[in-house]
Amino acid sequence: MAGITSSVGLASGLPTKDIIDQLMSLEARPKTLLKNRLDAANAQRLAYTDLAARLTSIRLSATAFKKAATFQQATASSSDQNVLTATAASGASKGTFQFQVTRLVSAQQSISAGFTDTASQKVGAGTLTIEMGGGEISSQTLLANLNGGNGVSRGAFRITDRSGRTGVIDISSAYSLDDVVKKINTSLDISVKASISGDHLVITD
Repeated sequence: MAGITSSVGLASGLPTKDIIDQLMSLEARPKTLLKNRLDAANAQRLAYTDLAARLTSIRLSATAFKKAATFQQATASSSDQNVLTATAASGASKGTFQFQVTRLVSAQQSISAGFTDTASQKVGAGTLTIEMGGGEISSQTLLANLNGGNGVSRGAFRITDRSGRTGVIDISSAYSLDDVVKKINTSLDISVKASISGDHLVITD
């Protein structure tokens, strides 16, 4: 006695399972086509949304060209941020600038004694002298404060000692009188010593 398979009709011998699968596939075809069209429409919608966002960004960026300040903005950079930092204001001159840094900035604060009433209390008895150049100087007097605030010209000068030897003292990088004194006293070409006395330098041979 032969066996019966599920893919063949009991009486007709037709492959009923294949026929049913094909009929189901045909029935589902419109649904599949509709789903594919829906996916394509969603992809187009996402593309239009992205395009709109990009156009909005371009429009916002383009509005900056209406302002004159856009073409006056400037940036500045330093070759060594640890020594010197730079910022540029609107309308700054273009170019490359070189700075010679002799000393790094240090914080300093001086505080006087307190007053009970800052509006009416007097400083106290004594003499108050205010001078701008021509007064007493010290090793920390800045070269820029000399000559009545006009400063001194940077450069080099010659000193000749009693033996006739001449030394060139370069103070182009000097910042204070202490720097000038050190330059003179460390010169190996001459036998002189520099010091500060009152309001002038003293050169001793």
